[in-house]
Amino acid sequence: MMYETIKGGLARVADALPALEKDLNLADAKIGDGDTGGMLARVVENMQSVTSDDGDLGSYFLNLSFAAQSATGSSLGNLISAALAAAGKKANGLRQLERLQLAEILSLARDAMLRRGGASLGDKTVIDAVHAIAKAVADFKDQADLPTVMIDAADAALINFRGRPVRIGRARMFADTSREFDDPGMLAVAMFLRVALARQ
Repeated sequence: MMYETIKGGLARVADALPALEKDLNLADAKIGDGDTGGMLARVVENMQSVTSDDGDLGSYFLNLSFAAQSATGSSLGNLISAALAAAGKKANGLRQLERLQLAEILSLARDAMLRRGGASLGDKTVIDAVHAIAKAVADFKDQADLPTVMIDAADAALINFRGRPVRIGRARMFADTSREFDDPGMLAVAMFLRVALARQ
């Protein structure tokens, strides 16, 4: 995975934002404030201006982290910023990520999100989606099909957590209700990946 791949995926997400934003707001309104889509739209818009002249993924991820942080002070935005900062430190000087490097960076991003947000795996948050993707990438053997592996892992995480309550954040106060719905952060990961990796 190279800078051009990630930058191109982000551009595809930006192009699809009108529909994505609406769907995520509707999903969030069921267990939250109904603004997850709008918040992520601001984050993506800020990220669009970030570039890397030499393709260094470390500096690119770090600058994406700053862009996310400046776009929003929301809890999900802070988790995204923490994940990208961790990825940037590990990817310093790299211009391409092989499969195991990508798995390691996803794991480091997950751990940074756990520290920043105070959640645990199994709390039904965006971190559970990142964990599922990291594990799937680490276990997979054929890098040529990594996009499918990542998308399938995000979709499987959504399915696996249906019927389970949210255990952190505002939605935990409505645990029984939250069982019925997808966590908006987990849903955003699945939706964004499908668009970014151009799987219809």
